[in-house]
Amino acid sequence: MRQSNSDGLRPEDFPLGSPESRAAARVVLEARKEERRPRAELISNVNLRWDGPGTEPPDWNKVPYAEPWVEGERGILFRTVYIPTLWKRAPYSGEGPLCPACGMPYRRYDDRKGWVLFEAACRETHISSDATFGIGCGPIPPDIF
Repeated sequence: MRQSNSDGLRPEDFPLGSPESRAAARVVLEARKEERRPRAELISNVNLRWDGPGTEPPDWNKVPYAEPWVEGERGILFRTVYIPTLWKRAPYSGEGPLCPACGMPYRRYDDRKGWVLFEAACRETHISSDATFGIGCGPIPPDIF
């Protein structure tokens, strides 16, 4: 398999042992090292308050998104991923919401202690699919406490 850096240059594009070939090889090795770094995601469905200028955009808290990766202790990369949800009291026979950005219907989960949960099902559409592993807990109905 041929690996290249972001410019598309590969070590074999240059004469063997040349400074350019060695530099391209270092870029490829650094990219491999970066791909293997441990990563953690906190999956959240807690609506965030709008702090931007003007009124809240109509798709605020309705489209999945991820915060940028930040380096934590021991070099672990961490980010928070927001997956929008909507709760309806059961029984509920209506349709669930659609993602305003891509039009995909939210996934429906029935029988959640008297509630129906709708969860955005389009994470892969809106959030990059780089190597991650998830840490989190399941959704909590609004009146469980």
